Amino acid sequence: MLTRRKALQLFGVTAGAVLVNKAEGSAIKANTMPPGAYSFCLNMATIRGHKLGFMKELETATAAGFHSVEIWIDSLQDYLNNGGSVKSAKNKLDDLGLKIADCISFHEWIVDDEVTRQKAIEQMKRDMDMLARLGCKRIN
Repeated sequence: MLTRRKALQLFGVTAGAVLVNKAEGSAIKANTMPPGAYSFCLNMATIRGHKLGFMKELETATAAGFHSVEIWIDSLQDYLNNGGSVKSAKNKLDDLGLKIADCISFHEWIVDDEVTRQKAIEQMKRDMDMLARLGCKRIN
């Protein structure tokens, strides 16, 4: 049973770990985790309103101590449409030690219009291929 006291202790340990990580330097460093360790994931929706851009979102997640992220396809697409590349995004993820846990996307593959559905399925296939190259294994 998780008591309020135990929850506060756990919160304190977590907060302390973040502060220790911050004290090691102000430069953004790659996160490292032992294999099989449990990882917290930042849903980028929590910082989406700041309109940071894809790369800055990744840096922010790392600075906050996260090891994995849930990205939004439109943020990644904006980055790619403005001259970014899948390769540079993958390099950034690797440099920061981040993994993409999953991606949020709203394809219209479930609609009742066959033409719209087929276009959405083709787009989903392209997105899944691109996300796989980034190491992402799930898309919502």
